[in-house]
Amino acid sequence: DSGTLRKERVERSKEQGNRAFRDGEFYEAVQFYSQAVGANNGAATDPVLYSNRAMAYLKLGNFQEAERDCSQALEIDPSNVKALLRRGTARAYLARFREALDDFNKVLLVEPNNARATQEMARIKEAFSTPKVN
Repeated sequence: DSGTLRKERVERSKEQGNRAFRDGEFYEAVQFYSQAVGANNGAATDPVLYSNRAMAYLKLGNFQEAERDCSQALEIDPSNVKALLRRGTARAYLARFREALDDFNKVLLVEPNNARATQEMARIKEAFSTPKVN
C-alpha cells in the first residue's frame, strides 16, 4: 500500500532528522525534515515535522524560515506550544516584538506556568522599559 510506504518514508526521514539534530548537524536535520515533508506530497499533516525543522532553522539563525515553519505547524495544530514558543523566538530575533509577545501570551493561555514563555516575555519587556538617560 502506497500510503503505508509513504508513512514509513516520513518516519524514517523524521528519525534521521532527529538524530542529525541531536548530533548538532542542523543543516542536515533541515534536509531530513524537508524530505519528510516532501514525502507526504509536500504537505505534511504532522505539525512536529514543521516544528522540528523550525528548531533546526533557529539553530542555523534562519529566523524567517523558522517563523514560516512554525506558522505551518500552527495551521495544523493552533495550540502547539513548541511551535508557538519557537515562532515567538524567531519573531523576537526578527525584531517583531509585538508579534513575539502575542505568541508567548498564547503559550501562557495553554500552559499558564510555562517558564520559557514567561522568561522570553520578561526579556522583551525589559528591553523596552529601560530608563532613557537625558
